[in-house]
Amino acid sequence: MSISLPTTQMTGLSSGLDWGNIIDEQMKALRKNEDPWYDKIQLLNDKIYLYQEFSSSVKAAQSALDPLKLESTFTSKTPELVVVGSNESSDAILKVDLEPSAQIDEWNIKVNSLAVAERRLSDRQDSSSTPLGKSGSFFVRIGTKAAEITYESSDSLRTVAEKIRSADIGLDAYLIDNRLVVESENTGLGSSSFTEEVTRGSGDYDPLGANGIDPSSIGDITVGSTTYENGTDFEVIADSATGGYQIHWLGASRPSETSTYDVSYDYDANTFGLYEIRETLSKDLTRTVGSDYDTIDVEKLDTATVSIAGYTEGTDYEIVEDPDDEEKWAIHWIGSKPADGATFSVDYSNTDNSLLDGLGILTEDATHHRDAQDASLTVNGIDVTRSSNEIDDLIGGATLNLKGVGEVNMEVTLNAQKAVESIQAFVESYNDLMEYINVRSEETTYNYSDTPNSDTKAVPEDDLSRRKGLLAGDTVLWQTKSNLRKIISESVGDDEDTFNMLYQLGISTEETDFGKSGKLEFDTDKFMEAMATDSDSVQKLVNTISEKLDSQFDSVVSTSTVAIGDTSTKEGRIPSQISVWENEVTQLQQRIKDYEERITTQQLNMYKQYAAMEEQMTKLNYQASSLSSTFSALSASGSS
Repeated sequence: MSISLPTTQMTGLSSGLDWGNIIDEQMKALRKNEDPWYDKIQLLNDKIYLYQEFSSSVKAAQSALDPLKLESTFTSKTPELVVVGSNESSDAILKVDLEPSAQIDEWNIKVNSLAVAERRLSDRQDSSSTPLGKSGSFFVRIGTKAAEITYESSDSLRTVAEKIRSADIGLDAYLIDNRLVVESENTGLGSSSFTEEVTRGSGDYDPLGANGIDPSSIGDITVGSTTYENGTDFEVIADSATGGYQIHWLGASRPSETSTYDVSYDYDANTFGLYEIRETLSKDLTRTVGSDYDTIDVEKLDTATVSIAGYTEGTDYEIVEDPDDEEKWAIHWIGSKPADGATFSVDYSNTDNSLLDGLGILTEDATHHRDAQDASLTVNGIDVTRSSNEIDDLIGGATLNLKGVGEVNMEVTLNAQKAVESIQAFVESYNDLMEYINVRSEETTYNYSDTPNSDTKAVPEDDLSRRKGLLAGDTVLWQTKSNLRKIISESVGDDEDTFNMLYQLGISTEETDFGKSGKLEFDTDKFMEAMATDSDSVQKLVNTISEKLDSQFDSVVSTSTVAIGDTSTKEGRIPSQISVWENEVTQLQQRIKDYEERITTQQLNMYKQYAAMEEQMTKLNYQASSLSSTFSALSASGSS
């Protein structure tokens, strides 16, 4: 409701009274009725503030319980490593991460070698950005994955590295000192097994899809009711053109064209190969009379691609340096061979336009090629290998991070430090809560008058003074303290448990003033003795007490709502009481607002009333003046 009041107050001209001041005094007297309401609002807000402080202390103690409810707090393990036969740090050989489930025991661990990734390194080039001037393509094969890398004459060393990396088959490629480095993304051999479905082709060879196959792992092949024997019906041979392997069918007994069959084999998933794709050329040679050698007069011959129709490499011939000219290659006949003077054809590829040969990255020496290697360890006398230097499946609950070659003795021990620190943190928060309850429950209210029965009241100088004693004797405070002390001192668990009371773990109420403060003391030595005696019983006891305390804290500070009849209220006693006080404040504020509207209306009516009185007095004064004039005139007339 909006009420317009006069903006000026003037003294009555007729009455001579200061109506404005009279109204102000009357309004001042009426507003004194609001003072108790404002005082009550201040009191309620101060209590709300104190309860919020109390709630913060309770929540801090409750949060400190969290680690005490975790199994890992009491089962944490520590590895103690001692190097054998050396003064170097154990960190240079082995680092160990333990889970709480790790077995307490002693281990001897000897790291024989680290797992390394296969790597190929090119010769140093003059520039990493200059075009290499070669065009063509090569295969990259790793495990069961392969990619064809096509390069142009305008490509630089950096471009080639980017193309290999972009193939995304498990290889990394980068540049160091203008050298191309191709490296497997994973260390070790990565031994794995695979069953591949192969489609029978029209020729004698069917390619397999993996690199690094172990041919000895391939057994017989069964198609339907027919079994084909390895070594009789087929053999497994390397495919020099693609770097993979292939099934070579040896006789007439073979699966029909376009049919499918399964081949199971072991392969190294982390090893890779680079294989140039070259054009196949042919050259006719004449068999040298009286010699087992025939010279192959070809520059930059790729010896891996040489084939002679009707003859088998390794059985009938081999490619070797020419005994008469070490700069050339020759066919060395070791089995069946053409007749002396006969002409035969040799198929081959050369390396004239080979990018990989030009870079020297295919050179088989220690400078250019590092083989993949599994990590080798001896644990308690048992030899084991793994593809990775991070091993989490060797010792239960332990992850071994291999750093270098060497031998260590490892003892897995219980680590009680986390439990000690967690209990210390809880005791500190719990004691802070008890201190708050003790101070607020026992403090006296602010002395508003230094003189008894005096009409003059002193005003608190600050909020702290005004709030003193407002929670003295508060039931929520002393009941919370009582309930907490009961939980701390009670016995829990079974008779079979080694420990069932906190004092047995070194957690007890302080003895000062007979323990009236309710504060706790923590004897770490006694706790460590208990952990050494039966850590499981310690954990069970602390977990149980922590859950009980957590439930008690919830009953005090929980903001969850519970239904009571047709209404609902906060579950925690503090939020519930704060809600009650906040409702009271709202009601008082509404009462003040309503009262202000009433007295404002009354003020307006006063203005109207006094204005009417002033108007009436003006009329009376006018009439009195008129009568006085008339009487004066009559008196003058009579005397004459």
